[in-house]
Amino acid sequence: MNSFWIEVIMENSNNLNRLFYFQFHDYMYEQGFVFVKKYNIFMKCINKLLLQYIFPERLFSYTKGNVCFAIAGSIRSVYSDSFEKKNLITETIRNNNCLCKKGEVDAKSDFEYNDENAESVMKMAFEEAKMGILSLFDEVTEINQYFDYCKYINPLQIFGATSFRGDSLSLIVYNDKDDMIDVLSKTLERLGIDKHNEKLYKLYYSSLVEDIAGERDKVFNNPELYACAMKEAERRKTANLEILKQNGLL
Repeated sequence: MNSFWIEVIMENSNNLNRLFYFQFHDYMYEQGFVFVKKYNIFMKCINKLLLQYIFPERLFSYTKGNVCFAIAGSIRSVYSDSFEKKNLITETIRNNNCLCKKGEVDAKSDFEYNDENAESVMKMAFEEAKMGILSLFDEVTEINQYFDYCKYINPLQIFGATSFRGDSLSLIVYNDKDDMIDVLSKTLERLGIDKHNEKLYKLYYSSLVEDIAGERDKVFNNPELYACAMKEAERRKTANLEILKQNGLL
């Protein structure tokens, strides 16, 4: 028996990461994911360009003795700020975000378990993840699909291109020219926000059109900044591919 299994068996039987691993691992391996133990995250690299990953995010429980968690993860390109764990676990989405986008407004945002129901609760979380975030992963395997994912589900990941924030440089590398107006319209419609609601319209306009498209265009229109952005994008790609290699994903 190798050291990994010895460590797993010696852990508390209701340890969150252990429960997650044993409930998800058969399905994830079938889908080509690798379990990176030092991160406690399942990861999959697609075409040396996109990284898909999923993990259990521990949340605060108001019930003594209970463990509260959400299934979280994201998709990033190799041009994102970093593939180190501390970066991967920020600005993620939770499984209910994917389900809500499909119209399932009653999707659970989190789960709680105790010693008696730990395995059944994790099984429930797994079944919902297959309908939500794991289903989304199946739909995002190319760069244009990835940009749609960012724009409609996880826009925080690509705003702030002038400061090379998050994965905003991927927009520069792939010469994205979307003015985000259609994204804005569809987002307001999905959220049930009337476009005549001036306060909310300005909020989403600023977040989607100005902070994503506007910041990106400032980079395109500044030759010096553009050159720096492309140089930084290449550096990130090299560093992130090395991390993937070290973790057995390449």
